[in-house]
Amino acid sequence: MSEQKCLTLFDVTGIQEFVFGPNKAKENIGGSIYVQQIFEQGLKECIGENNSTLDWENHQELQIVADDSIRAEIVYIGGGNAMVVFNSKTTAVEITKKLSKKLLDDTQATLGVVVAHLETDLDNFQHDRKELFDLLRKKKKQFVNSIPLRGISITEECADGLPTPNSKKTDKNFVSKTTAHKIKLAEKDSQFDDLLPEGYLFPKEFDDLGQQEGESHIAVVHIDGNSMGRFIDKQLENITDYSVAIPNIRDISKKIRNLYRRVFKEMVKNTTEALNENVQKRIKLKYDKKSGLPFLPLRPIILNGDDVTFVCDGRIGIQLANHFLKLLLEKELELDSGNEALSACAGIAIVKSHFPFYRAYELAEELCGSAKKKAKTLNKENPGSWMDYHIVYSGFQLDLDAMRKEQYNVPGMDAVSRNVEYPQYNLLLRPFCVAGKADKYYQWKKMFYLYRDLAVDYKEKKPKTFPRSRLKNLRNGFITSKEEVRQIVIENASRNYNLPAFEIGRGLENLPNSEGEIFTEKQTPYFEPLELLDFYIPELKLEQEDR
Repeated sequence: MSEQKCLTLFDVTGIQEFVFGPNKAKENIGGSIYVQQIFEQGLKECIGENNSTLDWENHQELQIVADDSIRAEIVYIGGGNAMVVFNSKTTAVEITKKLSKKLLDDTQATLGVVVAHLETDLDNFQHDRKELFDLLRKKKKQFVNSIPLRGISITEECADGLPTPNSKKTDKNFVSKTTAHKIKLAEKDSQFDDLLPEGYLFPKEFDDLGQQEGESHIAVVHIDGNSMGRFIDKQLENITDYSVAIPNIRDISKKIRNLYRRVFKEMVKNTTEALNENVQKRIKLKYDKKSGLPFLPLRPIILNGDDVTFVCDGRIGIQLANHFLKLLLEKELELDSGNEALSACAGIAIVKSHFPFYRAYELAEELCGSAKKKAKTLNKENPGSWMDYHIVYSGFQLDLDAMRKEQYNVPGMDAVSRNVEYPQYNLLLRPFCVAGKADKYYQWKKMFYLYRDLAVDYKEKKPKTFPRSRLKNLRNGFITSKEEVRQIVIENASRNYNLPAFEIGRGLENLPNSEGEIFTEKQTPYFEPLELLDFYIPELKLEQEDR
């Protein structure tokens, strides 16, 4: 009987702080490139090419089963993990030590690696995979993050607190070895070049995203696939034979990654085509001094399978997230077992350009989680694609629910009392369903039409267009009291400024009613579009707007 193989699963920790901790775009970009390369390059270097199968994407079958001379074979890389089969646990531990040392040298312990090893006869892949992921989860709970060695009193300290390597300087300031490496990677950045339309560049500074003076918000957009682990489990259901399971999981990993990149590329292309003269009056494109090419008002930070993060001009973040989610559902995943439509959720944090980037990303992630919670509460089996967003005007608490209770509940009005498992507020209906089965009340399309009829001059649809000052006055009234809002609505109507109707979709009459009431069940749809007055560019038409 041949010696047992070792199935190993690698997972990197500390990624969020490493990538999103700095407040400089180049360091964020460089950090994301390094993380992308940890397995694609770093792990492969540690394994070495001799007697190894590293090019997993171009092999269907698992080579190590039939060839005892192979010491290591990568099963797949994707979803932030890497799975490898080693010829023995001794080899697996040896490579793990090499990778750990590499991360320590390159990142000064700001990144770490959690690893699970499982000795196996390669008889039952489904059983081994489940046991391996269970092992990894236990290891992650036990894992103690390393604290990077800071500078001591006789060394000059860098901005990130790490000791200074005297040869590394930028903008006349010393930077740590880790930061210098990130900047170098960002300057040579080419990982997203295939997503660029000809004649454009992705910006490398947040100030080049197209904001005009006085409009300095950026949007941090985080998108994550719905139940991808469960989806992959379903595709591998009842497949125990390694010779069948490995080609399947390799194929799925490649296709998910390629699908998300294709969708992102199409979103970028459609955005470029929509940058007409009217849009460019609102978005001021910046130009690269060397090439003379314009910067797009967005740039990807992470594209790792179904994990997507990008930044853009704060006024188009909601539109781009909405467009991405719709495109994703249109592009079905082509598998041997048939085509599958994938859904995802998005969180959009709209913040000032120099707001702490790490906190903006955390908020975007929390908003994405908020969208997922509501989607799965309303439809567990087929949640559809949802999005949630939050606009940060100034300093705020860390907890999203606490912020919203303070900002979006009307003084003197009772809390929403409907029995649901997701948070509700007087002034918010979001998260919104972009695509999927949901009450009309929560469909983003209906909210967009309400925004359009309020904020855009559609003269054929209403007798008198609202002046912007009246809309802002109504918006401010909401944070005063319900009675203040009612009086403003009645006063506007007396001058023929009538709010467009909103179909509730719960068997209740439409809003507003004849008494100027625009709340039902202690909620209103009208504050959402009013809040978007400064954070939406209707001239940017990414898709057909039929009713």
